[in-house]
Amino acid sequence: MSKQKWCLIVFGAVLGSLLVAGCDRAKIRRYEVAKSVATNETSAVSSSSEAKPKRLIAAIWPGSKRTWFFKLMGPPEEVALQQKAFDQFIQSVELDAEGPNGIDWTLPEGWKEKESSGSSMRYATLVIGSEPNPLEVTVTPLGPEASKVLPNVNRWRRQIGLSPVGKGDVKELVEKKEIGGETVTIVDMTGPGSRNSGMAPFASSGASSGGSIDPSRKSSAPQGGVDPRNNSGSAMATGEEDDSKIDFTVPEGWEPNPGGSAMRTASFQVVQDGQKCDISVISLTGKAGGLLANVNRWRRQIGLKPVSQSELDEVTQELQLAGRSATYVDLKPSNQGSDGDTRILAAVTRHGGQSWFFKLRGPSSLVASQKSAFKRFVKSVTFNSQEAGGGDGQ
Repeated sequence: MSKQKWCLIVFGAVLGSLLVAGCDRAKIRRYEVAKSVATNETSAVSSSSEAKPKRLIAAIWPGSKRTWFFKLMGPPEEVALQQKAFDQFIQSVELDAEGPNGIDWTLPEGWKEKESSGSSMRYATLVIGSEPNPLEVTVTPLGPEASKVLPNVNRWRRQIGLSPVGKGDVKELVEKKEIGGETVTIVDMTGPGSRNSGMAPFASSGASSGGSIDPSRKSSAPQGGVDPRNNSGSAMATGEEDDSKIDFTVPEGWEPNPGGSAMRTASFQVVQDGQKCDISVISLTGKAGGLLANVNRWRRQIGLKPVSQSELDEVTQELQLAGRSATYVDLKPSNQGSDGDTRILAAVTRHGGQSWFFKLRGPSSLVASQKSAFKRFVKSVTFNSQEAGGGDGQ
């Protein structure tokens, strides 16, 4: 073999080994870098961006020249302690008051106003308490066009980690109050928290970060969560905290509600003699504001005064639902017998980290005829999940 050929063979072998070695080193390098980056990113998210439950209470007050927004948001247990004070504060607000800004109020005991609002959009920031991280109530004026309820509710839902709702659902999340001659919308929601809760308070965004069980337990069954061809139904609650499947028996005469939405696990209606009542099954994350807050929300919806914690037992009953204790309420309007009066039946229980709400609402006479059917429906409910025994109770 000539010296020239021998040199070419040796050079080719050396070059080939270098290329192979280089490729191997590149593969290892890419793997190690990817692994290191992934570990660091996971650590950063878990340490600094972990979502925590939030409760939000807000009021939308449309004025002649501006729409005023009042918002309290923070840990659910801390917000609960300030709920009564917030209600008193809203009741004290006076629009078109004397002065250049046309608004005045009375601060509850323990509240004080910051010297600086903290944002160019805010009119005022009210501080509650003197802890290192006190609760804040923000007061923000926008134009009259900002008074639409649905976009504001969905904006706030994103801030506390809940998915948006549709137009048909928002009425179940708000209540209307007449204050100072104006109709004020009150919103009270609890969510798992959002990692991007630091977004600008009136920023527009697209899809929610989701991950909440509150808003959108989507049924795996047909519309309304049931097969309309028979009298039994099932629906799946899907999410990070609960994989419960709920089964139930649908009473005769109940039919899927075409107006039902993604917020509901199941939705039915009863139509008789030109009247209609609505039946909903909804799951909300955690305690969903607590039993007292929900009972009082329903009471206000039909014109009844709120009750105190000590009075709660007087307006509720206990019944069995899926082998556990559930709270049952029958809320009758004060003007029974009048045209258009509304009555509410509801049952609440806890399962798998969720609060489950079963509610029937409609004209008093029609609701009365469906009371036995509603109780049978509630008692027929079963949860198919790994949770055993009585769950986490009410």
